[in-house]
Amino acid sequence: MYRYIKDGLLRVKPIDLPKMVCIRKRSKVRPKATKKILGKSIEERPETITNRSEFGHWEIDLVLGKKTKGEAVVMTLVERQTRFAIAVKLANIVC
Repeated sequence: MYRYIKDGLLRVKPIDLPKMVCIRKRSKVRPKATKKILGKSIEERPETITNRSEFGHWEIDLVLGKKTKGEAVVMTLVERQTRFAIAVKLANIVC
């Protein structure tokens, strides 16, 4: 009905209907582009790390499952030159 009234197919005007006046189009909610800067970017690291010419540079990452509190997570450590990897299951993490 409201679409017919809005398109002008009926003689009733939208202003005559209290609910029609209250109906508003939902605006598209855009996520905020706020990023936390936690240190230097990977692009800023020295060339010796990028080309894997030195031993001792480690990368660390957390692998999260479902986003529920108290879930176990997996922490991975990878050495850049040898690509030696260590994976450790952590009991829980507070997000």
